[in-house]
Amino acid sequence: MPFGRNWGEELVAEWLSLEGYLVYTGMPVGSGKGGKGGLRDADAVGVRAKGGGLEIKHVEVGQLWEKGGLKANVQRAIDKFNPNVVNIIQNYMMSKTGATKILNYDKVYVATYCPKTQVSSIATQLQTHNIKFLTVPMLVDILKNLIKNYKPPYKGKSGYRMLPVSLWTLKLLECLMWWRYI
Repeated sequence: MPFGRNWGEELVAEWLSLEGYLVYTGMPVGSGKGGKGGLRDADAVGVRAKGGGLEIKHVEVGQLWEKGGLKANVQRAIDKFNPNVVNIIQNYMMSKTGATKILNYDKVYVATYCPKTQVSSIATQLQTHNIKFLTVPMLVDILKNLIKNYKPPYKGKSGYRMLPVSLWTLKLLECLMWWRYI
């Protein structure tokens, strides 16, 4: 499994993996604005085959603290999922898998920081662009439920439903749940 560049991207990559996606992190999707310096990449992209097509979950992770306030924060998140980026990801996934159609393309923005006063407004505005908005506490709630209901493809000697050891941030979360810290 690929590693994310930071804890937020790694947590998202492990979330997608636990949900059965093949995960790509740091997928190149173009160059900086106006062709000036730097590469753009998608933080985490999950793909899985289903019914003759592909399901793709594209997740961007970042902080929304723009000086321009709410409008700038919303625009920053929208820009991560511009049509050119979506097209590059879809074409790449179809070329690698041989699939001929995309059944579903989910866009999710996970904010590792966002002013609490803006969470509801950002979520509402991003929803109009078909982008789901999550904060880290929201993602942790999703992950806690996934961990509680995890059914591995195998049964260990103890019968305990253990997460794969490669999902080390989720293993930490599982441990914190077990000790009732979260």
